[in-house]
Amino acid sequence: MKMMKRFTSILLVLCMVLSLVPAITFGASAATATYKKVTAAPSDWSGTYLIVYENGETAYIWTGIDAGQCHQDVAITNDTITVDATATVTIAKMTGGYSIKVNGNTNDGKYIYGKSGSNALSFGASEQLNTIEYTTDGVKITSNTSVLRYNSASGANNERFRYYKSSTANGTTMHYVSLYKLEEGTTSCTHANTTLTDVVAATCTSTGYTGDKVCNDCGTTVTTGSVTQKLDHNYVSGTCSMCGAADPSASTDDYSGRYYFATIRTNGNYFYMTNDLGTASTKRYTAVDSGLTTLPASIASAEANKIFVLQKNADGTYLIYAEGISGDNKYLGHTSDNSGTLV
Repeated sequence: MKMMKRFTSILLVLCMVLSLVPAITFGASAATATYKKVTAAPSDWSGTYLIVYENGETAYIWTGIDAGQCHQDVAITNDTITVDATATVTIAKMTGGYSIKVNGNTNDGKYIYGKSGSNALSFGASEQLNTIEYTTDGVKITSNTSVLRYNSASGANNERFRYYKSSTANGTTMHYVSLYKLEEGTTSCTHANTTLTDVVAATCTSTGYTGDKVCNDCGTTVTTGSVTQKLDHNYVSGTCSMCGAADPSASTDDYSGRYYFATIRTNGNYFYMTNDLGTASTKRYTAVDSGLTTLPASIASAEANKIFVLQKNADGTYLIYAEGISGDNKYLGHTSDNSGTLV
């Protein structure tokens, strides 16, 4: 019996010490702020809350740990609590329901959840699924079929918040919790710990968003982001490399085909260009006199050494090669000294 009394005394002392937080700081403090009781089901439960059991006009606020007789006691006035809370929770959407993350005390940054078939309050590093339902008896928070309740039975191992396996609703000692939501603008939080959310990268087809800076400690949106403009298309060979759109400025004309090249000389005659570069050190494509002062509409018997082929590339440019040359070096080019060459 003496051992039991000694154990109970130690537990009570431990609870009192932990309840002094943030005077003894184990994690991020929520700072003095005002919280309003949730009295109807919202469309979205996301936000920062106190988890509370109401004992008349006194709020027993969960302090973020799994221990008996450990709660922060504060007066309730018109469904409102103003407090520098030992711990708050952040409720956030996830697939199938919500995650509940502890802010403050020794489990700061951890997520709470229950275990099927067990009376337990577990903490994890990653998001854990909870469903939340507003009822006339309070807020029903369920995780793995266990329900978060306050056990008001007296005793060192009771008077605690836990997920309980019993499917019974509120009984004599088992109570659904109440949630009190942080009222925006009432916190003295310095917003030193923030996360950038809802960032959207701009593309060449849609605008982007720089993201909102949200305080991890109190849930306040510290800075609202802004829309960023669409990116320019990156056209390569007439097509955008990012979205596949066609370059509207790209030429749709196609001059591909077989041609004679002609120029008029001072004697009034047209000269046809040939694929013969001659033998001079500065090479020129040899031109021969056609004897014509007027170009014909077509040439019936074309000579191979005078036929040049225009070959269109994907980017709209052209290669020109001499049809009369059978080897690989048949494309027209020029050198740095303005000599002609075949490549």
